[in-house]
Amino acid sequence: MLGLEFPSGSWWRAIVFIRDAAVRGEKKLAVGFDLSTEARRNEAEQRLRTYATNAMPKLIAAAKAGIPLTIPAS
Repeated sequence: MLGLEFPSGSWWRAIVFIRDAAVRGEKKLAVGFDLSTEARRNEAEQRLRTYATNAMPKLIAAAKAGIPLTIPAS
């Protein structure tokens, strides 16, 4: 994925971090997680893919530095 090496044992924490942040972000959108049509599903998937792609380098750097992943309060 992205050609980045993620430290062993940190995958699930990153997955949960991305999932939780994506859900919080989608709750702020008027049409968040609208999966009623193919076009809406594609839009939602693209938003999630973009967020994960942007978050991964930061999560990898934090994991390699031993910094715990914390989820900011919303």
